[in-house]
Amino acid sequence: MKIDGITLVDPKAKACTLAKYEDGRLGIGPWTALSQDEPRMLWYRQAPNCMYVDGEMHPLLKASNVRHWGATLDGETVIRRSAVGMAEEGNTLYVGISNHTTARVMAEGMRHAGATTVAQMDVNWSYPKFVLYEPKGKAGKLIATALVEGFEFSEDEYIRSRSMRDFFYLTRKSEPEALGTEKR
Repeated sequence: MKIDGITLVDPKAKACTLAKYEDGRLGIGPWTALSQDEPRMLWYRQAPNCMYVDGEMHPLLKASNVRHWGATLDGETVIRRSAVGMAEEGNTLYVGISNHTTARVMAEGMRHAGATTVAQMDVNWSYPKFVLYEPKGKAGKLIATALVEGFEFSEDEYIRSRSMRDFFYLTRKSEPEALGTEKR
């Protein structure tokens, strides 16, 4: 894991890596494929082996009863999962979450949506979640709200107290910024 130019944990060669580069691009792939660009990475975060790379499913996902991409303490592999994936052109990031799913089904769902390279993120019931932030009351204090029902979270999730889990956040850019044009 690297953030703000500081490597917190050395990268693992076989791990699937999600990285953001100085030029604003995101990349997903095995560390061995991305490592030469490490000096230009603002941050990276690693996950288990990539589920898909360049449209090809990892061979272990084709095997039955695979636990490589996570399971519950009792070994159950049909669990809540989250994943990110990148379109072949590198211009679309897919984010997925599902309940009661195997690693293979999650990978195939992301591929079906259009991702050619897929990294599984967190698993198990209480960890993967999507929350939005909305103003509450007259003061407009931001609070977390679930994107869909069933996520465990608090109103202050990630914004007023520390989290023991890692997380990603997205912010909306104005349309001119998103298109790379100047504001007038």
